[in-house]
Amino acid sequence: VTGIDRSEAMLDRARARAASSSSSSNADFRLADMVDAGSVSGGPFGLVIMALGALSHLATQALQLSALQAARKALDPRGLLLIDVFHASPSRLQTLDGGVGMDGAWTLPDGTEVERYSTHSVHPASQTIQTRIWYETIDSSRSVRRASTQMTQRYVSPGELQLMLDRAGFEEAVLYGGYDLEPFDDLSDRLIVAAEATKTR
Repeated sequence: VTGIDRSEAMLDRARARAASSSSSSNADFRLADMVDAGSVSGGPFGLVIMALGALSHLATQALQLSALQAARKALDPRGLLLIDVFHASPSRLQTLDGGVGMDGAWTLPDGTEVERYSTHSVHPASQTIQTRIWYETIDSSRSVRRASTQMTQRYVSPGELQLMLDRAGFEEAVLYGGYDLEPFDDLSDRLIVAAEATKTR
């Protein structure tokens, strides 16, 4: 297994997680961008996974297409690409736009309380979602500290994603609506795509 990420901090967390697993000797983590996946050593690979909305973090169609082309280059001719993205239905986009929500709350081992909040702004012309996330930490003296970050994601429709996969050289794609591989429909939360490098005969 070879994992790539542009964030050294995330790679460190992945290495730590893998070190606690019996299969850690089979895991290799590299600092790289997904648009460069085709040049990552260790391949060709039987499976490439773009998990948890990773493709959406590329904010233009050109970059997303480049990532799909890189995945195709990294795959064995009989390989499979799995993509997991948010299903950007009109109703879900409308619900997201302008809203502020509390995403979760945790208590750290030292007793510090952590709360996460986010707000989203949807831009249909560019198919992007601007997201601002902030964390509030409350220590034992009840002092509050805030840290924030922001990101841009580009959502894709099922038809657009299928066309990009075709342009990237994939022969066949199947759509699912969730992690249990249920059929994709209007109410699906996720858009899961399994695309074959070479069409099954």
